[in-house]
Amino acid sequence: MRHVHQAILVDAPVRHVFELACDWRRQPEWNPYLRIENVNGPLDHVGTSFASTLNLLGHHVQSAGVVTEVIPHRLIRIHSAAAEGGVCEWVYRFEPEGEATRCTLDIEYEVPHGVRGAVEGVVYHGALDRAMRHIAENFAAVAEARVPVLA
Repeated sequence: MRHVHQAILVDAPVRHVFELACDWRRQPEWNPYLRIENVNGPLDHVGTSFASTLNLLGHHVQSAGVVTEVIPHRLIRIHSAAAEGGVCEWVYRFEPEGEATRCTLDIEYEVPHGVRGAVEGVVYHGALDRAMRHIAENFAAVAEARVPVLA
């Protein structure tokens, strides 16, 4: 399995950042690569499932995902399986750093069969790494734009 890691410091409280990350309806605000639909519950509940399409390097990888672990305001783990083969484990971590939040994303994945034939794993890995960096920067900007004022 391959691994991608991204981390970013978000200038917002952990509760705010975690709640934004769980709001799948807002995901298009920071993630232009992934479309999520058919969500059957909140993303901060184990067992919630959804369908997704990842658009990367001209390939549209359709997957079925399920939330497998949640530690409120700390961690979300998602397992997904691509229709063309390949699996993925997404682990989102949220750690307070003063008034800010350190967000990390670790992805362990196998490249789907349909992508293997068209694009070598090294090229796909590099594109996924760049996309995750872009998503992290966008997410931080969205989270920081609407930081709640604490009384």
